[in-house]
Amino acid sequence: MDGGDAGADGGVLMGSVAIGVAWCGPPTWMLMESLMNLEAPAPGYQFIRNPKAMAVDVARNYIVWEFLERRECEWLLFVDRDAQLHPQTLMRLLSWGEPVVAALAFTKGVPVTPVVYKGWTGKGTEYWIKVHDIHEWLLAHREELCTHRGALVDPRPDDGLYEVDFTGCHCLLVHREVLERMKVPWFRADERCRQEDRYFCEKARELGYRVWVDRSVVAGHGYGEERSCGGLDFLAWYAIADWQEEVVE
Repeated sequence: MDGGDAGADGGVLMGSVAIGVAWCGPPTWMLMESLMNLEAPAPGYQFIRNPKAMAVDVARNYIVWEFLERRECEWLLFVDRDAQLHPQTLMRLLSWGEPVVAALAFTKGVPVTPVVYKGWTGKGTEYWIKVHDIHEWLLAHREELCTHRGALVDPRPDDGLYEVDFTGCHCLLVHREVLERMKVPWFRADERCRQEDRYFCEKARELGYRVWVDRSVVAGHGYGEERSCGGLDFLAWYAIADWQEEVVE
């Protein structure tokens, strides 16, 4: 957990990091291995989880409360229990200095799609999933990103950030200021907004923060203990699925 050189990719890294895992079941070995190998700015990172199994939105709110009590921590990285991370994931996300930025992740349901939502469809509360933009990006960086695991483009491309309306908390970095300014609850899943991560991103945007996905780093999404879903899985599904323009959430 000891850190490397802060700012190696050009960003300004300040303050300690807490990593929060919403416990809705035991962590996978892939996550444990990822956290043991994760590079972090000195003096490393702190770890937060909810003390018992809870609904995911309740668990995330608990983690935020705990994080805000730790005044020495400036950044909170949400990571899901089935995430599989490249060792430089945290340092890459920090390097942008953006208050809300996530690693690129993909659903493990079928068809596999990027967790990248941008643009209202004009129907209800549905957003477009940006399958074509992410497909083009992966083809341009297939050597680094087209695997079943977490991956990273090195050196960091200047055009790695992609602005979105919302993304998931599978691997999401948030600055303390965002959480301090936001009214409680930070996360909620209800009839209006079934996804707690969408609720959070919409609230952040209402406060004037931009929400980014860093396409230069992929967080794998685990199937069980040994298999994860990444850029290669999405490319395979892209080739056989009938997308009809874009799909909607």
